[in-house]
Amino acid sequence: MGSAVSRPKSAPAMATRQVVLLVGSAARLVEAVEASGGQAQVADSGEAPELLRRLGPSVACVVCENPGLLPELRKGEYKQIFTIAMDEALADDPLRRLGAFAQGARMVSAGPSFVEKAVAQALEVARQVGPFACPGCGLCLSEDALHLHMHFHHAVENLPKAPCPICGEQEGSVAVHVHNRHGPSDAREPPSAPYATFAWCVCRHPDGRFLLVNEPAGISGGRPGFWLPAGRVDHGESLQEACVREALEEAGVAVRVTGVLRMMVDSQQTLRVVFLAEPEDPAAQPKSIPDWESVGAMWVTVEELQKLKAEHYRHPDPAELFPPVAAGKLQPHPVDTAAFVELEALIRRLTKGERKARDEQVVRQM
Repeated sequence: MGSAVSRPKSAPAMATRQVVLLVGSAARLVEAVEASGGQAQVADSGEAPELLRRLGPSVACVVCENPGLLPELRKGEYKQIFTIAMDEALADDPLRRLGAFAQGARMVSAGPSFVEKAVAQALEVARQVGPFACPGCGLCLSEDALHLHMHFHHAVENLPKAPCPICGEQEGSVAVHVHNRHGPSDAREPPSAPYATFAWCVCRHPDGRFLLVNEPAGISGGRPGFWLPAGRVDHGESLQEACVREALEEAGVAVRVTGVLRMMVDSQQTLRVVFLAEPEDPAAQPKSIPDWESVGAMWVTVEELQKLKAEHYRHPDPAELFPPVAAGKLQPHPVDTAAFVELEALIRRLTKGERKARDEQVVRQM
């Protein structure tokens, strides 16, 4: 018999953090903080560091406009504070956005609507004090709160390799383990479809900008690198359905597929289809609240994209795909042809695990 996995010792309960420090123009969020049950403290940029030192153990969240305050918040004693940079100039510039994350922001947003929701979430998580200490910051939470906290609070950084604070197991990423093995069952990643195929989304706005996603640091080289909405086709899905779902999950934008740009098959016979899409609502704002799917998303011009370097991406597919689409050199193929409709039907059956569909696929490859 194998040795049993020892459960970690319970962490001591701690007082809840319910203060939200609003710096500079973030003072307009006082009512929203109080409506969420938090205690708002307002300061200008000069006063904020001293106020933070005084209130530190009771602060759940800091919202600031000036990125100069962010390095102060990277200090060890402030790791449990959720830090938001609320600045349109930061949110809309890909390089400055990455710079804000590197300086200490855990979320970057252009305006108050997403920030208000994130503040409410940070306060709600902090209220759920429990026996399980986060390996990234030491915040002691309930199982369900830790499940949410890991990807909300630590999406922009690599968590240290550590045993699971809930069950004691150690297998790969502790954040992925907690997400898939603990917390609410309906919030975990569903089992992978039996047939691996992937849908990518190149979403072009009517004004010519493209949808860019900040991938979680844990899957993009230790920092929130850029990519496009993409992912594995789920059980019983079609390729187009997966494209639409991934854009909504990773970027928070509902899209309409308008064509196929590329179809790629690797040496393992894994199919990847790159779709062209457009937003259902051109006024839709991409998401900026971090979660399991992404750190956030933004609209970007080709000119802004050209300022990024290879290390700024999870993979430089956006730099390879967006410019030729913008220039009209990469044209979409229709999705309503008989051949593509037949392929979609086959993929749906393959992802359901139908043996007959697999046999048909083998015959087609002979």
